[in-house]
Amino acid sequence: MAHNITSHSSEVLSVTVNNNDTLIGSSSLDGVICVHELGGEYAMKHKFSLNGYKCSNVLFSNMKEFQMASGHDDGTVAVWDVSLGKMFHKFEGKHTESCTGITFSPVNHMLMGSVGKDKKVIFYDIFKSKKVVEDLVLPESCTSVNFNHDGYTIAVGTLEGSVFALDLRNLK
Repeated sequence: MAHNITSHSSEVLSVTVNNNDTLIGSSSLDGVICVHELGGEYAMKHKFSLNGYKCSNVLFSNMKEFQMASGHDDGTVAVWDVSLGKMFHKFEGKHTESCTGITFSPVNHMLMGSVGKDKKVIFYDIFKSKKVVEDLVLPESCTSVNFNHDGYTIAVGTLEGSVFALDLRNLK
């Protein structure tokens, strides 16, 4: 049976489910991010907004059940603690155009990556230093990113139809 969770007033752009299937996150064109409990009444747990910019992607970490990231049209990337209902950290000005994809390392809970229309692939230490640890510029605008299960290979999709496979051990 399908459940209609009505919490957004504009187009939903991204959905994600946490690693133990208890929460669902969604983002919309108007920049609203909603977190609902799965099961039962599908009650709204939290509602966030960041700068009012379109939130084109949200993603729960596979390693931390209450950690969720969001990527925004102004290039901002945010990390949320949904157990506390607040932002853990915000990375502003790292992307100069829209953030189009985010990914968490499957082997390192401190490592997150993002891509954007500015052709950048950026990796962040989201816990200790809360800083960019590596950034690359590809020849094409990026649309999506994902870590392989090995934790060091990533795939990046582009607007021009290419897919780049990168080995984080051999970036320089």
